[in-house]
Amino acid sequence: MNACDFEKALSYCKENAISLLRIFGADGERIDHFLINIILMARSAGEIDIEMFTAREYLHFLLPGEYHIPGVKGQSFSLLALKRTKGLTLRGAVYPLDNNTLGTGSRGLSNAFTGAELLIRFERGLLLFMTELEI
Repeated sequence: MNACDFEKALSYCKENAISLLRIFGADGERIDHFLINIILMARSAGEIDIEMFTAREYLHFLLPGEYHIPGVKGQSFSLLALKRTKGLTLRGAVYPLDNNTLGTGSRGLSNAFTGAELLIRFERGLLLFMTELEI
């Protein structure tokens, strides 16, 4: 197989019906490795529930559905639409949304929790949720 080690690991997970994958250190300490790993994870997100931890952030690839994410008031987070996201509702955030569309770009950048839980719900697309590990 002409693929990097991480791509081989993702293939192994799919072949062995591994449904949840928690990845540590996939930022590779190089921007090219980090970007390729994000792209590979996004391609696999429909088959595997993927969470990623770097030294300072937590990332979770979200498929359409409803998510209740715990946090702390003031904790920053960002949403990145990897595929155009439709029907997006966001509650418990400084900048809430109600049945919005989020395309690629900076619109989901730099939001914050207003309490102990964030509600994210959407009908179509693929989101990357990112938040700081320590506040």
